[in-house]
Amino acid sequence: MKQWYEELFENYGKAYDNECFTQGTIGECDFVEKEIGYDRSLRILDIGCGTGRHTIELTKRGYNVVGVDLSDSQLERAREKASMDNLQIQFQKQDARNLPFIHEFDVAIMLCEGGFSLMETDEMNYQILRNASKALTPKGKLIFTTLNALFPLFHSVKDFFDSKAKEVKKLSIEVDANKDANQPGYVLTSVLKNTEVPVFEIVENYKNNTLDQKNGKTLTYNLASGATGITDLSTIESKVTAEGKAKWNEIKSELLIVSNKIANGEIEVTNAQAGENFDKSKLTHLSMPND
Repeated sequence: MKQWYEELFENYGKAYDNECFTQGTIGECDFVEKEIGYDRSLRILDIGCGTGRHTIELTKRGYNVVGVDLSDSQLERAREKASMDNLQIQFQKQDARNLPFIHEFDVAIMLCEGGFSLMETDEMNYQILRNASKALTPKGKLIFTTLNALFPLFHSVKDFFDSKAKEVKKLSIEVDANKDANQPGYVLTSVLKNTEVPVFEIVENYKNNTLDQKNGKTLTYNLASGATGITDLSTIESKVTAEGKAKWNEIKSELLIVSNKIANGEIEVTNAQAGENFDKSKLTHLSMPND
């Protein structure tokens, strides 16, 4: 029975080269060349070569490259492309977890998840790294990319909250961007000034399997947390005339002072949404309605 990563690339050879993540071949090969000092005497192993886009481009630049992949479909397409460019390249069907090479290459590359990070277990990924290392000469270099686990998690969580907000009739909070069109009336913008703080908390809870404990609860952040900030009044500032600039700068300076005092506790802020009560007795200089 074939594994999912084998089935994924079946009959995918020609379509693969049209994917958005395959369009950076030139820049990626530029990076490889720079890393190896433009030394064309080095022998390169392309692990998980796919349709041969890096193998072929580096061969065109004068390097001796061998490409290996587990997918017959990908290798067939790689050979077709090499033939069209009149290039003699050795493409082999190999499993990256069990490579036959022993200290045969000066450089090994695994770009755009060429096998590594696609496996079901960490042990399988370690096997790929061990085999790549085994294929290298003692002073060889391994160049590889891997997925940023936080990137898809951040975006999937953010998109989930946007859509879920309308469903449960609550607000999803975004930062300084007009996202109201996503879920009109349910996406509140320009409240948080630094979304990294709540996103980090969400990711931490996800990692610790405690995200469900936050379900239905309101997360609040004060100025000291670094998540929030008093408005920078940029919309109003754009309307200020040249004659009013000096006074406007005074106002902004005062606003910064107030913000810092709130952050360090000199000015106390009441968060009614979090259930805090407003103590009017502390405002002896202010007359409140209905007093």
